[in-house]
Amino acid sequence: STKAGDAISAMAAGGAIGDVSAAATQPAALELVGTDALTLAVGTPLTIRWTPAQDDTRVRLSLGADLGHAQYRSYVVECDAPDAAGEVTIPQAFVDELADPTNWSCGDCFSHEVARYRVARTTSSTGVDVELRLMATASLYLTP
Repeated sequence: STKAGDAISAMAAGGAIGDVSAAATQPAALELVGTDALTLAVGTPLTIRWTPAQDDTRVRLSLGADLGHAQYRSYVVECDAPDAAGEVTIPQAFVDELADPTNWSCGDCFSHEVARYRVARTTSSTGVDVELRLMATASLYLTP
């Protein structure tokens, strides 16, 4: 198990992508703010907030409707922002589609994910672009 600030490295020798190595530090835990007050409803603005980290990390949200009891997501909204922003407001047209009851069954089979992440990018010895992505995630329960 890793902790915030741990140095993580990965390497591979040979194979299809050639020799490659990358290193990054594990981001701090992600603390969501005000989630109890969130409402997923047509016509209602949706802003996801977190306590920002003081570094170069980013935050990625993945919100998805649950249709078919965990068989598939009928609609997915993904947003990516600098961590320092401390919030993302989902465009209203996306909220309205995500909140549409026809895109949902029970809503209990999937949670939404918010991830603080850091990426180390490099190129292998054969010219293949490679990313090492380290994340600290938080789940969000939100249904219409």
